[in-house]
Amino acid sequence: MTDSAEMHLVFRLGGIGFVLPIDDLVEIREATPETPAGVAGDEPLLSDLRCALGLSQANSAGGARVVLCGNPKPWMLQVEHIDGIFPASEFDYRPLPELLWREALPPFQWLALWRGEVLQACRALQLEQFRGGA
Repeated sequence: MTDSAEMHLVFRLGGIGFVLPIDDLVEIREATPETPAGVAGDEPLLSDLRCALGLSQANSAGGARVVLCGNPKPWMLQVEHIDGIFPASEFDYRPLPELLWREALPPFQWLALWRGEVLQACRALQLEQFRGGA
């Protein structure tokens, strides 16, 4: 069995594929009308980061809610689809080419090649900075 630290979650947000280490993951919840929009305890609000990240607002129904480690507490992200949890060995990480960020260093600086697809590599704290007042 593969160590959990070597596993990564692949999910879709605004039509874009994202990957993050499951060390950043608290839990995954199905998105239904009955699913609470918060995390047990303080119940932080559900965050939909598509607008903040400049991504498509299509496919807002259904999906899943991913509870991520945060600072100072966990928070919940609405995602359109979860592809699954996969071993780190399936991903080939590459830095974002400088041509794409010459003017300002972007918050996401790594891409992951996975099964013939380019995914945006991220960490929960990187995504959390886009929550703002969400």
